[in-house]
Amino acid sequence: MTIAEFKTQLKPNLKTPTRRENFTQEDLGKVELHEKKCVTITAFVLRAVKQGAESANCGSKTRTDIHVWLYSKTSQDKDERNKLRSYAIVAEVTPRWLDDHPDWAHIKLEKLARDRIKVKVSGWIMYDPEHPPHLGKTRGTLWELHPITKIEAWNGSAWNAM
Repeated sequence: MTIAEFKTQLKPNLKTPTRRENFTQEDLGKVELHEKKCVTITAFVLRAVKQGAESANCGSKTRTDIHVWLYSKTSQDKDERNKLRSYAIVAEVTPRWLDDHPDWAHIKLEKLARDRIKVKVSGWIMYDPEHPPHLGKTRGTLWELHPITKIEAWNGSAWNAM
């Protein structure tokens, strides 16, 4: 799936409450249909940034997610890549997956961004309602790949698992 296909098939903002505990049954129905799907996105890594403590990781300051911004084009310039995040899909490496895939460390993923390497990233679709203020700024949709379950990098002639 491409970035455009992902964003076309999944409405970027369902205008739900920002906390799932406040979702209506209708809200839950809108997201559950898609959250049972795993997809593979072909794109470029724009940025990969280690996050701080979050409720999803029980507030741990050491076992944190890595946010990976994926988009259909890239730039050699880091500032330009940062700007492109406003159109991007956020994908997340979670601590448990990172335990089994040390090559997914944010430093290695950030190198993919700097080197402008095309990737295929697989993961589960998840709607993250907590970020409407970030739409058009640091994300192009509230739908994410969370968690990432597979990353492959293009070496010019073949896809290599990381």
